[in-house]
Amino acid sequence: MKRYGARAIEICLVGSTASDALVTQEMLASSKVLNNLHVLPTGERALSYLRRDGEFTKAEPVDLILLDLEMADDAGYRLLETIKRDPQLRTILLAAMVSAMDPDPVARARDLHADYLIEKPLDWEELYDVVRSIGHWWLCVVDIGQQTSAVAG
Repeated sequence: MKRYGARAIEICLVGSTASDALVTQEMLASSKVLNNLHVLPTGERALSYLRRDGEFTKAEPVDLILLDLEMADDAGYRLLETIKRDPQLRTILLAAMVSAMDPDPVARARDLHADYLIEKPLDWEELYDVVRSIGHWWLCVVDIGQQTSAVAG
């Protein structure tokens, strides 16, 4: 989604159910933040996308990862750890999604250096704040003078 020359924020949604993906798409579509949402059901596909391997060689660089930590077989936590240990990927902002803000999953996500924690079911305000802050960061920090705002007026 590009409008008026603005660069959209590239967002990867990893490991969410089809219904969570639909809700996320609807929330992002109604926001004022220009975005392209890429839904990746598994950690393996997400890593391929993030690294631009195989079928994803022409993928745009990702600005934000929305990662469901509660994927089967601890895959969400393993993916978080892999991303944060990879010098090429660790700078991508990552919002980890958990079902409840129980101390154990929260502590584990923080230990693995998640940038944001969002409680599921996804809360519109939390997700909007995260995406909006990315848009602000992109405008003010990343490409001053070279990039049109990702936040639509």
